[in-house]
Amino acid sequence: MSLFKRSEGEVTSLSARLALYKGALSAISKDPLTGYGRQNRMASVLAELPDNIRPQLPFSHVHNGFLTAEIDTGIVGIAALSLLLLTPVIAAWKKEPGPGRDLSMAIALLLVSSYVITGSFGVMFNLDPIFAYMAALICAVPGSTRFAPAVQS
Repeated sequence: MSLFKRSEGEVTSLSARLALYKGALSAISKDPLTGYGRQNRMASVLAELPDNIRPQLPFSHVHNGFLTAEIDTGIVGIAALSLLLLTPVIAAWKKEPGPGRDLSMAIALLLVSSYVITGSFGVMFNLDPIFAYMAALICAVPGSTRFAPAVQS
């Protein structure tokens, strides 16, 4: 049972993330327009946290892609990230109607939702090459695929 016991003041994965989120939100509230720059990311977040917890958070990002983008570049970064995430959906939507478009839209939504979900709890990019594969599939599936009716009369 000692596996489940935590000593006083020990930082768990969950408590570390919550502290990072709290520090990030506090830092963002002080400079929401321009952010702090990538080089000042963790210094700005850790400055918002109590001294005793800072040494236990040796991370290079705040374990949330959206908060990290906001800390780095402010509102402009969030807008750019949003456009980047919407690009596969827009590309799939612009294909001609038909099964190619439907497949591209399904892959695009899977890709975007994967980034949003993983990015909400960790690093958004550079984690999995499968995302690049799905993006390539969206581009490769022809949107003008002709299809025959399932039942001919």
